[in-house]
Amino acid sequence: MSARSTTRAGKFVRGIGVRQLRLGCGLLLFAYLVSHFLNHALGNISLEALATGLRYHVLFWQFPPVAIAFYGAALTHGGLGIWALYELAEDALPQQHVEIRGRSEPMTVRMVGSAATLAELTADTPRPLDQANPVETHSIDV
Repeated sequence: MSARSTTRAGKFVRGIGVRQLRLGCGLLLFAYLVSHFLNHALGNISLEALATGLRYHVLFWQFPPVAIAFYGAALTHGGLGIWALYELAEDALPQQHVEIRGRSEPMTVRMVGSAATLAELTADTPRPLDQANPVETHSIDV
């Protein structure tokens, strides 16, 4: 391999970004879906056409290099999608903190199932249990 082709290949690989990788993986997954739905459409013609289409579909998509590329694309595409959501949340929502009893706590902390209010959390002395906000319960008589 010549030095010129090596530098062109290196430049090409360095030029591939996360968006291009996610797009390529998405196109491979889209190709699978198109072939899958075309196989379903063959079922509208006849069961023999469906069986023939299924045989070619399975032969292609279960060929080991294609299967490895497909499953790798599915994992990569899903992982990069989750990473994109994480990056979006990090960029769009700056971390805000609230002072709770002398500690700085992130605002993203949720108090599930608690009837405590922010005023109660920041108060120096908590309210007694008999004055706490009751949780509503409903009973059904059968």
